[in-house]
Amino acid sequence: MSVYPIVAIVSTLEEKIPRAWTSVLGVAGLRGIISVALALSLPETFPQREIIVAMTFGVALLSLTIQGELLQVYVKRLKL
Repeated sequence: MSVYPIVAIVSTLEEKIPRAWTSVLGVAGLRGIISVALALSLPETFPQREIIVAMTFGVALLSLTIQGELLQVYVKRLKL
């Protein structure tokens, strides 16, 4: 996850970010935006492009919904 190196750099320059917060940032950063961007970048003439785009949006939406619910449990478990 790209959050950890960025947090390490920021922690050396500014005040230290707690490890639990770093974990929450890492979990919260898991999204399907790259998949959606890649699906939308397919040429219009690509076979079954519409199906690929629709499925990608569906998976991204599902992952955001599930992730939002699980993130609440994760934050409560960390007692933040």
